[in-house]
Amino acid sequence: MTRPAEGVEPAPAIRPPRSATVAESTGAAPRRATGRVPTAAKSTADRTRTAAEVLDRARLVTADWPDDQLSAERLRSELRIGQKRARLLRDQLQAERTGQAQPVEEDGSEVGRLDGLDEAAGTA
Repeated sequence: MTRPAEGVEPAPAIRPPRSATVAESTGAAPRRATGRVPTAAKSTADRTRTAAEVLDRARLVTADWPDDQLSAERLRSELRIGQKRARLLRDQLQAERTGQAQPVEEDGSEVGRLDGLDEAAGTA
């Protein structure tokens, strides 16, 4: 066996330094904000629709549906809403079809009709 000469140290395993582009591409640091995104470029999918908007859309979608096919599950999938909201919407549409229209808020409380709201706002 041969021994290394005294005073000579074995070369340590040195990793080559990483370039700046490699360090950025690993995702180690979060990206910096580059500025505001214009409103027109933002997606409308993450915007929460109001109860009135969903009800209007449901009326359009379900206009040609027979009463026996008006289900919360079908409304949920067509309108992309939650189960609770779909059940309330189904109940509202069924009440309208039977002539017992009483708008229902999402929290379950009943509210008055909104048909005359625009007229009342115009006189104030």
